Amino acid sequence: MDNVPEVSVISKMKTANLSMSLIDSVSTLLSISSPIIALYIWVNISPEATFLFSLLAIIPSIIMFSYKKL
Repeated sequence: MDNVPEVSVISKMKTANLSMSLIDSVSTLLSISSPIIALYIWVNISPEATFLFSLLAIIPSIIMFSYKKL
């Protein structure tokens, strides 16, 4: 009666590895280009905006790090 296909453990692991690889690639690209983005924000918007954006990135990282330690 159920038409839901079964998903094997191997395909779940492949999907998890693929998603982690994609996240790692995006993270690497952002870390390479982040000085350029920060300089653009610093010059065209304001120096304070750069620090506010960095806080938006730092606070979730700290929260995730504290959960990882548990």
